[in-house]
Amino acid sequence: MPDSLSLTQLEDLINPNNILPANPRYVTVVNGLNNERRTVNSNEQARGVELTLQGQRWHGLQTRVTFSASRVRAQADFSQFRAYLTAAEERTTAANAPGGDRAMAETATVLNNARTVLGANTLTDAVAGRRSAPYTGSFVLDYQAPWVRGLRFGANGVFGPDYNVAIFDGVSYKAGASFPISGYMLYDRRVFKYQTTFRLGLQNIYDPVIGNSRYRITGATSFNTAAKRPNYVYRYAEPTTWSLSVSTRL
Repeated sequence: MPDSLSLTQLEDLINPNNILPANPRYVTVVNGLNNERRTVNSNEQARGVELTLQGQRWHGLQTRVTFSASRVRAQADFSQFRAYLTAAEERTTAANAPGGDRAMAETATVLNNARTVLGANTLTDAVAGRRSAPYTGSFVLDYQAPWVRGLRFGANGVFGPDYNVAIFDGVSYKAGASFPISGYMLYDRRVFKYQTTFRLGLQNIYDPVIGNSRYRITGATSFNTAAKRPNYVYRYAEPTTWSLSVSTRL
């Protein structure tokens, strides 16, 4: 869910303004080690299928293709949060009415942020994050070189389409598609009578979806009403990395 309601704002929403922290009736919100203030019970349902096709090695080349499709739906229990928001709205309405105590009114920021959180989690059963992707696909190509015994070359990639990076007022905003392609070289031979494997790996050689962009969208912090779009969270694209390993079977 969008983290648009801070710990302090959540305490303001729960506690009327005439109940101070020293009052035994004051409800203190504890963030916890696992960010529990953002945790609610939820019922989820997931359905999907997966198909893998693997071919026999032909002219040194062996292929494997995997496709999976899934649908994840969630119903979060925000009944207690809704009750807190309703009570805060009623207090604010009464405070702003003629003869009301304006000091009892909650700020518009607190109420709007609370409505954003409630709307993002109850106006739709969609989920946010990579698991909301409707499908994924992957491939592996493994070529056994005929001119050197034990030498193989390979390439692999995993395609992920746009997924729900944020949900505001029941509207899902999609981004984050990627298709990183990697490669490797394997060489098997005996070294001092022991079967030894040398592996040279090259991760994230290129991503044809992201291209040369240095950043990709991974989430959102809030909704920009002026621009009518979320305030997205960007992170650096995965760098290209090399790895070399040697393993021996004793």
